[in-house]
Amino acid sequence: MKWFIMSLFCLGGAFVVFQMQQAELRKTEKEFQTKIAEVNNHVFTIPDIPEAEPSQALTEPELKKYRRALKSANFGVRMDAINRLWDAQDQAVVPAIKHIILKKYVVCYGQCENIPAQKLQVLDLLKRSHSQLNMEFLIAAAGDRNKDVRLSAVQGLGEYVTADVLEPLQIASSDKHKEIADAANESFNKVIEAMDNWKRDRRNALIEEYAAKIAVGDYKEAEKKLQAIADTVSKNSAASSAAR
Repeated sequence: MKWFIMSLFCLGGAFVVFQMQQAELRKTEKEFQTKIAEVNNHVFTIPDIPEAEPSQALTEPELKKYRRALKSANFGVRMDAINRLWDAQDQAVVPAIKHIILKKYVVCYGQCENIPAQKLQVLDLLKRSHSQLNMEFLIAAAGDRNKDVRLSAVQGLGEYVTADVLEPLQIASSDKHKEIADAANESFNKVIEAMDNWKRDRRNALIEEYAAKIAVGDYKEAEKKLQAIADTVSKNSAASSAAR
């Protein structure tokens, strides 16, 4: 009788331990599901403005000099000032860049400004760094009347890993000029691939991390289980996005 009672106690204790282990396992799996969902719903963001290089800082007299040069009638002088002030991230340069990017084309006889060439120079400057501000200028240029300007813009947008550029690139993929349409499609696919790769890598890292937590002598089996959970969460996330 004594041994029977002791056996019952042992069995009861083992059952309690098993239940606690299962509860901990469910908690860990739930945490894993939450993290996978966060990866699937991750919003890719970029800084508002480019970060200024300390080596590009300008003295106050230099700032005043280049700000005055922004009003020069000579485009070469203006462009040099734009470059200097942009590298120093002086906000006085933003209206000057906006003016060139949005500049209207006019019928001109005789000697005229080469507006497309000016826009292309500014786009080359904008493509040297990535920020929300740069991206907005590139999106505006993607709708420009000049095909070379549009081409440069859609190529630049392909360097932005954010969903914000997908709609402008989709619109550009219907451009009447095949070269621009092809470039827009290439940029679109490049952005999608970059976002997918980031999610895939983060998801795999989470599977490795959590497999080590739940593995009981069989790491591969734990990986398979988490992979199945991740697939289910991803399908549900995709279905939810499609419904919206």
